[in-house]
Amino acid sequence: MTNRTVLLTLMLFIFAQQPASAWAEDNMKFSGRLIGPPSCSFNNDKVLEVDFGEILTSKIDGKNYRKDVDYPLTCTNASKVNMRFCCGSAGFDGAIDVRVVGFGIKVYANDKALKIGDTYSYTYPNNPKLSFVPVKKEGATLKGGDFSAGTTLQISFP
Repeated sequence: MTNRTVLLTLMLFIFAQQPASAWAEDNMKFSGRLIGPPSCSFNNDKVLEVDFGEILTSKIDGKNYRKDVDYPLTCTNASKVNMRFCCGSAGFDGAIDVRVVGFGIKVYANDKALKIGDTYSYTYPNNPKLSFVPVKKEGATLKGGDFSAGTTLQISFP
């Protein structure tokens, strides 16, 4: 060991033995609270069902048969929320595909039309009013029959 190494080792040992009060007092303090990531529960984790009943094909105009839907959406540790409907585009008017050519369901959040895949951002807990309305493709002639479909509502946090 060289003299320089011995001196450095001795100095480190002496500083390590000094009480904390020998060093400068803290002039900064840090505190806070760690919270978990945001999460939400939509409709109490149950499928939300919207039944339009009987729809007269000649009365489908994008206004008739509109259904405003109440739904519980509860979130923890969230303030800004993104809502997006995905999966199953009818291929026209941004509507949900219901497996009937030329027919779909249009989605509205607070009376703003949403296309499948569009993101609607808002501040929680002011959940938007959701509405759904049957629409048909311009020039389409619809035949009678049952329809059913599904879509996925995705919730994310910016």
